Amino acid sequence: MSDIKVYVVPRKGSRNLYLEVRCGKERLDRKTTGSDDPRVAERLRSELEAELRAATGETLGDIWTAHVLFRRGRGVRFSEATEANYESARLRFDQLLDTPLALITPERLAEAHDGLAVRYSGNTLRSTFNCLRRVWRWATKRGRAPDYPGHPEIEVEDTDKEPLTPEELVVFLAWVKDYLRGRWYVYFLLLASTGARASEILGLKGRAVDHDRCELSICKRQRGNKTRRAKTLAVPPAVMKLVPKVPDDQLLFDKVRAAYRDGTPTSPRVTLKVFRRGLEACGVSAERAALLDQHSIRRTWCSIAHREGVPLAVAMAQMGHKSPSVNLKYQARAATPEVHDAVEQVSQLFAAVFQEGQVGEELGEGGPPLQAAIPVNPSEFQTLFRVPVSC
Repeated sequence: MSDIKVYVVPRKGSRNLYLEVRCGKERLDRKTTGSDDPRVAERLRSELEAELRAATGETLGDIWTAHVLFRRGRGVRFSEATEANYESARLRFDQLLDTPLALITPERLAEAHDGLAVRYSGNTLRSTFNCLRRVWRWATKRGRAPDYPGHPEIEVEDTDKEPLTPEELVVFLAWVKDYLRGRWYVYFLLLASTGARASEILGLKGRAVDHDRCELSICKRQRGNKTRRAKTLAVPPAVMKLVPKVPDDQLLFDKVRAAYRDGTPTSPRVTLKVFRRGLEACGVSAERAALLDQHSIRRTWCSIAHREGVPLAVAMAQMGHKSPSVNLKYQARAATPEVHDAVEQVSQLFAAVFQEGQVGEELGEGGPPLQAAIPVNPSEFQTLFRVPVSC
């Protein structure tokens, strides 16, 4: 309230005096007194200041900070990534943070929307206003804010990515096997053979890898666990043989430079650059590459599992998807024998890649280009992918 001032001002072309509400140099509101008497205007100014003092005790920045501290204290579904999203959204509303809640009108939110729409995508805009709405409603339930005034409807572009075709995935895995001496080869193999999320694999530590049972354990608090639920991923034995054994507290895919090894996992953005570089090297067109990202590998696993007749409950247990029913949801907690069989069934489609040297020799130095690994004859392609996995 210390920054909100009410002034009595004249207006050109009118005999009446006006009350002007200002926050610093910004004019927030202006209304007529209906009189040209300075004493009447001064009385109305005092009354308006008293109303503002009673209604504008907290600013948007105040309740935003209180909301984050409240959720951080409870720790329920408020990961570091979520907190980072809230902080980014708060910074985008820098022009409104010092404004009292009672003075934030739909018109002001519309102005903020138009300003942000020029700089950010529709998805970012939607996420930003969703954070604002949650903060505001939290304050409203506790009597610290009026009802949420609402914001303009946000048009969001369709950013849903398509799955890789099995042919594209085989060629990409063959390329990444030789890229940077195969540093990311096992990482992408795990994505392709388990259907896991990129952040889940990057957040794995040594204690989460069971080489004997061929399983990966994703705990509730692991960084990158989007669902915040514990689950176990089955891994094909041929792939598990390539997974390195590291100490329990060490990340499976730690950062390259020792100076950056602070215990935080590698960002998926790093591996996304590798993925895009691989698509370009494999001759994927720019139009097609725009429809693909790392998550496309996860969708490839799902589409192949569906094509091969893997039961829905088994596929959901492996991928950690939320179930349409309670029974299916709780089946996603453990890797049952059926899940191991399904993983082995899907992994047979990539058997040529799992076998050491089979694809690498075909694509070695002086050999044919990467595209040559894709058979032209569909029946020949089926034969290539049906090679049994040798454990």
